[in-house]
Amino acid sequence: MGRCFRHPDRETAFRCLKHGVAMCEECLACRDPKLYCKFRSACPIGFIDRRRKRQRQEEERAAARAPLREPLEGAARSAQAPGSATLLEAGRPAAAGQMTCAAARERRS
Repeated sequence: MGRCFRHPDRETAFRCLKHGVAMCEECLACRDPKLYCKFRSACPIGFIDRRRKRQRQEEERAAARAPLREPLEGAARSAQAPGSATLLEAGRPAAAGQMTCAAARERRS
């Protein structure tokens, strides 16, 4: 065990094999991921860093895919489209005749 090179008050079990520095959970990241490192395939710091990046990317993608609800002007209804949809894609159901505003009004009558 060692002490974090940025936070000397913190004990840690993670040590960069290439640079020989200890890192706490907060500092845990590959110091130079684009440069060659002979320890990379077995490096717990690199593994954890890549896993955190993947999780962040998945969370960002999930947030982008979350459906958007937008209230329609002058009505007590709202329209819904996938969060990743473009304006054109969101309008396709109406353009395909799957529920135009006029059809919705006729159904209510």
